[in-house]
Amino acid sequence: MFFKELVYTTFDEVQARAAGVETSFFDYLISVLAGIVVIASIPIVGVLLVSALLVLPAVTSVQVSRSFKQTMILSPVFGIISVIIGLPMSIILDTASGATIVLTGLGIFLAVLGAKRLTKSTVKLAP
Repeated sequence: MFFKELVYTTFDEVQARAAGVETSFFDYLISVLAGIVVIASIPIVGVLLVSALLVLPAVTSVQVSRSFKQTMILSPVFGIISVIIGLPMSIILDTASGATIVLTGLGIFLAVLGAKRLTKSTVKLAP
């Protein structure tokens, strides 16, 4: 609905304002959404691990996506996958749920990064 305006505001707020986009609305929207995510995440993973749970899915999605839109779609997908895999693992391994979820997200990121580098080196080796 507001995808173009959101991308415009995110990358160049001054230019977006000059083009007539109401950037203050998107500033508040991003702040409110980030606040909701943090508040909802604290009971699950704890205060210290919230930042990792916010950053790891985004960094992972940047590795595989070709556009900002794909990054916005894949980031929550990687976060949900981390929770779906990490929570049962924490029960099975009898470890802290937050740390296990974040370590699962880190494992997914490292797997994606490794696969990307392996694919890139394989493409270079091909004649």
